[in-house]
Amino acid sequence: MKKILLIIAIIATTHSLFAQETKFTIQGGINLANIGPVAPLNGGGNWQARAKFQIGGLFDLNFKGFTLQPGFLLTGKGNVSQTTENLISNGSNVPYTMLHSVNITYAEVPVNMVFRQAVKPGNIYFGAGPYIARAVWGTYSNKSTISTYYKRDISNEASFGSGTDQFNAMDFGLNALAGFELKNGMRLGFNYGLGFSNITNDGNSSKNRVGSFVVGYQFK
Repeated sequence: MKKILLIIAIIATTHSLFAQETKFTIQGGINLANIGPVAPLNGGGNWQARAKFQIGGLFDLNFKGFTLQPGFLLTGKGNVSQTTENLISNGSNVPYTMLHSVNITYAEVPVNMVFRQAVKPGNIYFGAGPYIARAVWGTYSNKSTISTYYKRDISNEASFGSGTDQFNAMDFGLNALAGFELKNGMRLGFNYGLGFSNITNDGNSSKNRVGSFVVGYQFK
């Protein structure tokens, strides 16, 4: 969290020295989150994106020719993975299914460089930049089903630390974004976040991947 606060302080100093104009945008959206290339904590199986949320605010620090866009978001990440096998019981195949779910909410600070092209109804925008995030809470669960005979659900709060059964609290990576801004301040866009940090300590490569459909409003 100290790293995030330091980044915010640097951005604020840069703005006071060089920026020509500042505008604030509130933003929310739906995340389609996944973790790859390997599901965390022995999730295995077929991975599925899970729908999560994001909400927060962005500052547009307008410079000549581009906009520096830092922000602060609460954003959900994670995935669902499913393993299906046939077990042998009394000479017969018995279907076995394991559904593994990870759900983590992060406090995230993106810092994007954004470019705009004016069109008649408003602006087309596109950009990219790094992000740093810290997990604030989370859960993981396993749901086991053996045919119709046996079902078991286990759900736990996510633990953050350096243990092999824990998640790493810090995440960082790159964002890419594009969308459209109307002259009345409404903003529609799509963002993609590519995580670089391994979120687990189990020896697998498990990194966040998040596509987001967002809606925002910029205060004039």
